[in-house]
Amino acid sequence: MAALLEASVGRRVVVRYRKPQSLRAADSSDDSSAWSQSSRPLELLAVELAADPSAVKNTAAAAAATAADGSARAVTRAAADSGSPEGVAPPDIASVVFLYSMCGYRRAIDEAAFRALWFNTGRTRPNDYTMQNYIQKCSFGRSKLTNSTQLVFEVDVPCRGTGPGGRYNSKVACGDAEQAAWSQAAEELVQRQWDIDLTPYKQRIGVLPNEVSKICGFGGRGSVGCAERCYTWITHDYASNLVYFLHEMGHNWGLRHATAYDSASATGDWSCIMGTAGACLNAANGWKMGWALPLPGADLNGSTMPPGTWLPYFVPYQSTAHASHVRIYPSWVPTNSTDLGGGLPAPAFFISARIEDLPFEGGVLDDYWDEHFDSPPGMVFVHTSQNSQEPVPYLASHMEAALNASQQYRAPPPYDIVVRVDRLDGATGASVTVCRSEQEAESRNDGSCYDGIDNDCDGLTDQQDQDCQTGALKPPPPARAQPQRPPRSEWGSDSPPPPPPPSPPRLL
Repeated sequence: MAALLEASVGRRVVVRYRKPQSLRAADSSDDSSAWSQSSRPLELLAVELAADPSAVKNTAAAAAATAADGSARAVTRAAADSGSPEGVAPPDIASVVFLYSMCGYRRAIDEAAFRALWFNTGRTRPNDYTMQNYIQKCSFGRSKLTNSTQLVFEVDVPCRGTGPGGRYNSKVACGDAEQAAWSQAAEELVQRQWDIDLTPYKQRIGVLPNEVSKICGFGGRGSVGCAERCYTWITHDYASNLVYFLHEMGHNWGLRHATAYDSASATGDWSCIMGTAGACLNAANGWKMGWALPLPGADLNGSTMPPGTWLPYFVPYQSTAHASHVRIYPSWVPTNSTDLGGGLPAPAFFISARIEDLPFEGGVLDDYWDEHFDSPPGMVFVHTSQNSQEPVPYLASHMEAALNASQQYRAPPPYDIVVRVDRLDGATGASVTVCRSEQEAESRNDGSCYDGIDNDCDGLTDQQDQDCQTGALKPPPPARAQPQRPPRSEWGSDSPPPPPPPSPPRLL
């Protein structure tokens, strides 16, 4: 178990971590190109697809509703008006699965073995390792994958020829032309042999033979979004690994990779399956999907989170409750635009607690998980995201901090959110308090030493604060410049920084 490394920046306590050795060369995928290619076998890849026109229409309604406070209630109102459920996750996951053989190469997994991995039976227990259980566990029943919504076929397709993308040869290449040809041949075979129309099914999942997998050079590949068709490709070595399937299917549902504050990798978030975790989604992506909800009374904004007031919450471990996190939308941040194609004008902050809960929270690829913290007790995570609960745009989530008991996270200006972990319980969750700071330090010059609140959120009010002790009057703190982007060290290609505001924020 690698030790957690801490670094203090001013008053901000940041928990840093070392990445597992096995991932340092394997998780450097880049979403900057459409179908990114890599020779690294564990690479998880994504492609951007055109947005559904109806989703763009819904997005306009969501942008108008979220402009004022960014709350889940506002997003839900827009979703209700457009006839969409809360979150983007499909209630019933409908997919067509092709188990390919070609060129004399045997399929990676046969239909009977795949069905045993994918579906429950009358003898399946809740924690048995099946995709049906995995979806149930992570979504709390918000989404369902069952035998009645999935079609599974063993298909043998031509080795070479001309397909929708031109000439292809499956013995020497694994590019767009080959994948388009495999898909077309599989659908034609199902139509011809079983007289089944696959048109109503948008999601296609293909599992490739070993020999082809060696040419492909990736472990999994998925298209981001599902306007008319979306594709997940899994190679031979990972044909029994549900983590790879769910990661790529997450792309199909509109999720980008999950990044982290201390990693240059596009998949640096070790707490989320859209990063490098054998787990469920982080709270930010879970909220977008509708798989994770804020605690009652914990969907906060500028109206419900006044400056200088500490708000206590008990945050249950995310695997134990559908409503399990604190969500803070910093509506006090000045913005110069409220139309980001469905994205929120400012990033929302998500505070959640996570603990190992086998086999779906840290169970399969547990080196991703166990490298960073002992379990129990778990840890408290802070994530940010500008995603709404609409299908588009597709924006990355970002891990801001991973905290143990007695540690705290302080967001930089103008967000000024402080998260303090008061206690971690090995069985139930975490006691946390959150505060919104309005200045760098309290001062006798501006009256903040006599107003009865903790203006700088250092845990000390008025004369309890050393800033307010008797002595010479201190000069007021310097003005703080408006940052040019939300609170992450680098944006990467998933989501560019917003344009700079026209003027600095008003000092409170």
